Amino acid sequence: MNRLYVENVVSPELQIANENTTINTINLLKKGIVDNTGFVNLSGGSTDVRLNMLNEQTLTLSSTGDNLVAYLNKIMMAGQMPTNMQGRSRRIIRASQRRAQRQTPMPRSGARGLIYLIAASPQFAVQK
Repeated sequence: MNRLYVENVVSPELQIANENTTINTINLLKKGIVDNTGFVNLSGGSTDVRLNMLNEQTLTLSSTGDNLVAYLNKIMMAGQMPTNMQGRSRRIIRASQRRAQRQTPMPRSGARGLIYLIAASPQFAVQK
């Protein structure tokens, strides 16, 4: 059997999570990170908080994505990103770079997408 990704994770803080909180969190992250329209506040309106990802977007210019993955591993996951997750992250960056070569609207959107995927991953929410 070909397993794409299997890992035992321990996350006591997610015992209170349910479908609603999970979906709301993912939507909040998408709007704030990928769409860059600001994070939604408690009253439902968008805030003026925007992420400046110039450093991260500059790191996507390396041919393999190694620099960005190493940087995000350090700042987002305290150097504990699983090896197979790092490999998949590099493949995501390379795919994003190939797409960017074919279309010009958002050539460096791969950094935002990868940061979103890491922030939405169970490994990011796990306490080790």
